[in-house]
Amino acid sequence: MNKARDKLACWAFTILAAALASTGCAPSTTPNGGGTSPEAKPTVVLTVLYTTDEHGWIKPNPVEGINRGGVAQLLTKLTRQEAHCSGVLPGATEQGASPASCEDSSTVLLSGGDNYTGPAISTFFRGRSMAESMGRLGYQAAAFGNHELDFGREQFFSNRRLAGLTYLAANLTRRDGKPQDLTKPYVIIERQGVKLGVVGIATPTTPKTATAFRFAELRFADIESTLATWMPRVWATGVDAVVLLAHECHDVVSPILARHPEWDLSFAGTGHCHRTSVEVVSGTPVIGPDWRLEHYARVRLRIDPSKPARKRAALLDYELVEVASPVDKPMASVDPKLDAQIASWDAKVNAALGEVIGFSSSGMAKKSAIIGRWITEAWRQRFSVDLAISTQGAIRQGLPPGPISLATVASILPFENNLVLCEVSGAALVEMLRDPEALVAGADRNTIDPAKRYRVVTTDFLFYGGDGYTFHQHDPKPTHTNQSWRQPVIDWTRGLKTSNERPLEQALSDSDVSAVR
Repeated sequence: MNKARDKLACWAFTILAAALASTGCAPSTTPNGGGTSPEAKPTVVLTVLYTTDEHGWIKPNPVEGINRGGVAQLLTKLTRQEAHCSGVLPGATEQGASPASCEDSSTVLLSGGDNYTGPAISTFFRGRSMAESMGRLGYQAAAFGNHELDFGREQFFSNRRLAGLTYLAANLTRRDGKPQDLTKPYVIIERQGVKLGVVGIATPTTPKTATAFRFAELRFADIESTLATWMPRVWATGVDAVVLLAHECHDVVSPILARHPEWDLSFAGTGHCHRTSVEVVSGTPVIGPDWRLEHYARVRLRIDPSKPARKRAALLDYELVEVASPVDKPMASVDPKLDAQIASWDAKVNAALGEVIGFSSSGMAKKSAIIGRWITEAWRQRFSVDLAISTQGAIRQGLPPGPISLATVASILPFENNLVLCEVSGAALVEMLRDPEALVAGADRNTIDPAKRYRVVTTDFLFYGGDGYTFHQHDPKPTHTNQSWRQPVIDWTRGLKTSNERPLEQALSDSDVSAVR
């Protein structure tokens, strides 16, 4: 009788245990309460993906038979190789970047800033086309780049909304102490229950490397002291890992991080100087991918929520990944709608700026004397002045061989600069032209007479202090031409009447070039 009762009890217990197990409520069978607690969070492998200085390069840059970069090619690479969730691919939403639709994914796509100003396919639309592209790729946050306000504040706000981005700059404040509405110091992004703190920094040189008046009421604080203030605050929110997005050169950021291992960063992305860099500093991978979407950084972290704060993230690996494919064998696309948008933008640009105004047989390198002469000599002759002055940094890409269209000029000179006429002493010019990036037409910088006054044409960006130039200090009453810096280049190139038989390179070296108006 006892045996029958015991069998019945055992049978009942088995049924109860099975029922509890099916609901996830089974008691622990490990002595002393061991095993996995219902509240314990599993370990997560989180992949941080990072690009910087995208500069509106929606289409790939063809170089020696290789298509480099481009938003469609990047999206294919991220989707297929990184299992990236963009939030807008088939089966997801069509509303741009959507954090809610990607919370169960294991990737976070971030940017180092300077997103919009570049080739005509972005600049013509004031960055809108690039913003929509970034939204389709699923970018979550970006450092505030020095060119983010190139199209003005209202366009920045519109592009920010379209891209679905949060812009970050912990060192950006208003001079009057009031809150600024451009950026946040940091953002917390969740993936699979893991909280990633993302801190942003803008370069303090922003007012000197972009049009200064757009930042008149803003203050860009020192990077190191800013991060020393904000890093403890971000960790105090209970995040599992912290990464840094710095729109600043690698050689500026790296020494700062070397002095502060206590910040416990899992990754730092750099940019701004358009130089590729990969380094590990105090255990932190510090990576600056190439600009124009030609590379992205991949950093994989193992997050163990059961460990103490600041000890939950362990670096698994990191890599700088090239985004490229042969021109004759392009990478297959994963997003037909993005392809259609790119084709539509391209058609609109060609309709508006497709007029051919010249021809180049060999093209001109971005940092070459001849491309500088083409631009500055056009300015000098338009206004019949002694000197025309620009910088290599103003030229954003080289001149490709073949027909030269209005779109070509817009892509090479994408910023909304106007030309200014002023008078400056030779002594002041000698000092300013110590800049190794200076481009000058009309005189050799070594033959400028310090005692003479010169009539000069330059951009409003340089006149008002851009890149450290001091024209405004020497001529309080300049002449504002209200003419785009592109227009004289367009008109002069038309007048040269270049062709396959007499390309631009030859025309610029002909002795009669000064007679062209």
